[in-house]
Amino acid sequence: ERGLDPTLGEKWPTLHRAAFYGPVGRLCEVILPTTEADAAGLVVNALVMLGNAVNRGPFVRAGAWQYTNFFTVTVGKTSTGRKGTATDAIGRVMERVAPQWVKESRTSGASTGEGMIARITDGSNTEPAVENKTVCFIESECTATSRRAAADGNTLGEVMRDAADGVTMRTTTRKSPQVATNPMVSFVGHITASEFGAVLAEKNKTNGFINRFGIGLVRRSKLLPDPVDPDA
Repeated sequence: ERGLDPTLGEKWPTLHRAAFYGPVGRLCEVILPTTEADAAGLVVNALVMLGNAVNRGPFVRAGAWQYTNFFTVTVGKTSTGRKGTATDAIGRVMERVAPQWVKESRTSGASTGEGMIARITDGSNTEPAVENKTVCFIESECTATSRRAAADGNTLGEVMRDAADGVTMRTTTRKSPQVATNPMVSFVGHITASEFGAVLAEKNKTNGFINRFGIGLVRRSKLLPDPVDPDA
């Protein structure tokens, strides 16, 4: 991680002003002075959580239908990267503006494809259908998720690719196949630079898994003696 050392400012990319476009950008600009989180971390988390909460309403047609279900990872050092700080800051906003979404849709534990589908399944002879197809996975240990996705015999990678594309998620490995149509699945993962490099060395780099993700490089933006609530 030496090349990502915060003391080497000339090697650290600058977040373009266009990243602060619209309501999401204005929200992050309000929060940024009150937190040690990186601006990129705030923007990434805001896009993922707010994008998931609006469900499959907004979309663009770019070949396929593109919804606002983003898959992202924030890459930074342990502790000083303030990855979790950014997630928590936006999470507090969501608790105020969309408490029902926080209660029903925010989750973690993406370990198998079957488990992801069960969260929003269409139902079967043995399982009831789930009405709420909106789910946002927040994974503070993204390394484990990515390695499971690359493991032989694990359906997680294939199912996550379908989820990111917004198409029907299905498995056929069980006696009772699972299906989830019209999914609205989003993902935020936290990972260090060295762990991310190891992930890229695996087959995730060539199987279409990692190119579904937006990557946010983060570090502590400032030192605050007592970070405050922007609404205080």
